[in-house]
Amino acid sequence: MPVTISERPDSTDSVDARLIRNVSRNYDMHSTTRMSAVAASLAFSVDQNIYINTVHPDLNTLYCSTISVTENVNSAEPFHHYSVSASYTNNFDSGGAGTSGGGGSAGGATAGQQQGTPPDQRVDNPVLRPVDIKVSGQTMQVSLRQDANGKPYINTAGDPISPAPTRAVPTVKITIGRNYLICPGNMFQHIGKINNAEITIPIANLKYPAYGLKFATLDAEPVYESGISYWRVTYTLEQGPNRNYQTGEYKGWITPAASMGRRALSFSFPVHVVVDGEKARNEFAASTGTGQPLPEPIFLDKDGFYIKVGDSSATQAYAVVHYIDFQPDQAFNMMELFN
Repeated sequence: MPVTISERPDSTDSVDARLIRNVSRNYDMHSTTRMSAVAASLAFSVDQNIYINTVHPDLNTLYCSTISVTENVNSAEPFHHYSVSASYTNNFDSGGAGTSGGGGSAGGATAGQQQGTPPDQRVDNPVLRPVDIKVSGQTMQVSLRQDANGKPYINTAGDPISPAPTRAVPTVKITIGRNYLICPGNMFQHIGKINNAEITIPIANLKYPAYGLKFATLDAEPVYESGISYWRVTYTLEQGPNRNYQTGEYKGWITPAASMGRRALSFSFPVHVVVDGEKARNEFAASTGTGQPLPEPIFLDKDGFYIKVGDSSATQAYAVVHYIDFQPDQAFNMMELFN
């Protein structure tokens, strides 16, 4: 089955204002034996060494994105004629001709795979591809007992404002895509858990301390591609929003809660219900009050004593909000998502 191929002098090149370039190279192929368009396409690639993702000979930013073959309806023995066109683009992930737009029922699962990877470095076998990472910023509302400058939320009488004001704090959502031959059903048990140790997100090079990320969502769908049935799995990780404003330490998903209550220690009594007018630990003298139990919780120090936050007396060291760290979520080895 002798085959002869010659490039026609009708190649095209187009470039737009965004410098997206699309190029086509056209060929005439003759064969002494008739073959299918698929066989002709394979014979062309073997003869010319032009495959999908092949670099254009004139510009190394252009990669082959499509190869199309059309048989001439008037061709006959002894030379069957085929028109071949190879298209190249420098914008493989978006806007270029013939790029993977992700059509079909699994389009959303396949479109973003290997995005950002040079075309000649992409892996055809879907289960051998590395993870895909996307990062987006967002904000989350959290309750705080003091503002960003460390000023406690207290009223003019020095009592905590209730309910606690909220603030939109910055956080990050990390989306991770992976391919598995078998659906990783064992991962569903970790949804809602946080990382138990320091972790670095591959590719994105984002580093988080222990308890800084939460495994928020898991989506899995079956895909058939390149002769392989596999599962496309997408994880979402969310950065914790919490910080201890007293120390400035990032807490992630560890919740620092202000020590508050209606009961407190005193130097004269054990733990008891605090009454209106009772002297706080950092007060020199008690104020005039009703003697009735306080209707709202008040701030306590680390030892459980009632304190007046923001007091300017000599005992100012005691007049700060004390926080207690809590871990509401279970932790697990988050590297399981990447290994």
